[in-house]
Amino acid sequence: MSLIDLMPEHVEAARRAAARAGVAPDLLDLRSGSLDDLSFFPDSGFAGVLCLGSALGHLVDPVRRARALRELFRVARPGAPVFVSVIGRLCLLGSSMLANPGEWQVDPAMYRRIERTGDYDGHRGFAPCHFFLVEELQEEMRKAGLTIETTVGLQGLVPPYPKQISSAARRYPKAFRAWLELLYRSCEDPAVVPFSQHFLVIGRRPGSLPVGPEGRGGRSRRDSRTSG
Repeated sequence: MSLIDLMPEHVEAARRAAARAGVAPDLLDLRSGSLDDLSFFPDSGFAGVLCLGSALGHLVDPVRRARALRELFRVARPGAPVFVSVIGRLCLLGSSMLANPGEWQVDPAMYRRIERTGDYDGHRGFAPCHFFLVEELQEEMRKAGLTIETTVGLQGLVPPYPKQISSAARRYPKAFRAWLELLYRSCEDPAVVPFSQHFLVIGRRPGSLPVGPEGRGGRSRRDSRTSG
């Protein structure tokens, strides 16, 4: 398994977490690097590629984002899945009045700019980021050569209020489990996904993975590696 992160301290945190979990060091390839330059990885080297935590969104420059998606395509084997998660623009805008009413008071232009372009320059604390519409990310992945398999709302119908949700889970566990089943059933609904706080697009590099010890179902170290 390979993991990259822009911040060396995050790489070291991952190394410590892997050690606590008992993962053998020779199964890991941890390094610092940028998503739009994976030149230290070979072509078609991975049976699965993950780009999670809105890493792609933090490349605000569309040229760099396009280069990053081409890199994800390049390092994936033919037939390999490529998972990309980002922050949804519509949920951000919809929840912003309750989450950060003061920012609407002093900087409404920031939200109008996000509505229009998806871009945020980082001037109010959070790192610079591009917030996506669903069809926008799907199209960017297609342009990189990936086919789109499905799109999932990671929070789905869940409002971005974790404290209240945690409280409800503790007080009403039976009701909470029933509610979770509703969320699971609806998380791929095209009407729900755009309003999720984060959403995941699952693409695939065209082609097919070989079957056997080096392909589907195989357990070689090379096949288990991921990049993101």
